[in-house]
Amino acid sequence: MNPTFVSPGSPEPRPGSGTATGTGRRSARKRVRVPIVMLWVGTVTVSTGIGTALGATVFADMGRGSPDTVTVSNPFAGPRATPSGSGAPGPAPNAAGSKPASGASGSTPSEVTVRCDAGDGADIPDPGATDPDKLAPGARAAYRKAEEAMAAAKITLTLRSGARTYEHQKLLWDTEVACKGSESAARARVLPPGESSHVQGTAIDIAPKAAQTWLERNGSRFGWCRMYDNEPWHFEYSASYTAGCPDRKPHP
Repeated sequence: MNPTFVSPGSPEPRPGSGTATGTGRRSARKRVRVPIVMLWVGTVTVSTGIGTALGATVFADMGRGSPDTVTVSNPFAGPRATPSGSGAPGPAPNAAGSKPASGASGSTPSEVTVRCDAGDGADIPDPGATDPDKLAPGARAAYRKAEEAMAAAKITLTLRSGARTYEHQKLLWDTEVACKGSESAARARVLPPGESSHVQGTAIDIAPKAAQTWLERNGSRFGWCRMYDNEPWHFEYSASYTAGCPDRKPHP
């Protein structure tokens, strides 16, 4: 029921008149409404205080459920790790994840700080990963054929990430483990370098959505197949896929 406002000059009901009617009912409603308004204002104040007090803890857990940033060992520092695939060592990203970082003596820092909310390695770029020519030979040829077919359909194919260096993939992996808190949780989004098709040069992450949809429908003609339910942008190449794509997995 909506409360009724009563002007200050409205008369009160006469004493002894029995049941309150007319103006008397309106006056009673006015008296009831005051504590209701006060209670509502009080609730807003308390809720705001809770939100301010809990802050990042509550709302981060509602989203990604991880810290804003993490500091991990920099795989580009010191001796190069031995790649398990065809990816070659690349330049070290700095704390912002954009280009090589150097200490006072010109050495690469042993640690790097990256954001947990970047998504799909966006905060840890590898310049070579966006170059189709860095893909393995068979994948490179298949990419170019798919690109030409898309262009004929007036769709622009953009390579967001293709062949990655071992170090780049290790940094993605270490970051996801630190952000998620465990290797099992990290595997829902990233694979370690020894298992990643990106390091082998046979995986691509593409954009825009129109290109993803087109390649999902037509990619097997060229040997490209979407591999995971949770990654519509990720495709992997194999010459055997021209006979048909394997069943998709829920995640990496």
